[in-house]
Amino acid sequence: MAQKSLNNSEESLLSIHLKDYELTREEIILRLKEKNTILKYLVLLIGAVIAGLWSDKSGASNSLVLMIIPII
Repeated sequence: MAQKSLNNSEESLLSIHLKDYELTREEIILRLKEKNTILKYLVLLIGAVIAGLWSDKSGASNSLVLMIIPII
């Protein structure tokens, strides 16, 4: 009887640790996705500013550069 109770408590502790691990893992994955999204938008913003400044100084519309920026 005592052995059965001990096994149940070990299983419940294991399940608690597994749930905690899964929640922590999901949070890390979510933060990495947020970081990737922020970096993508930052690269697009910097590229758009550079292309805008470049087209103003050269006096020509650099449509090729403006088409390549979203691909990055």
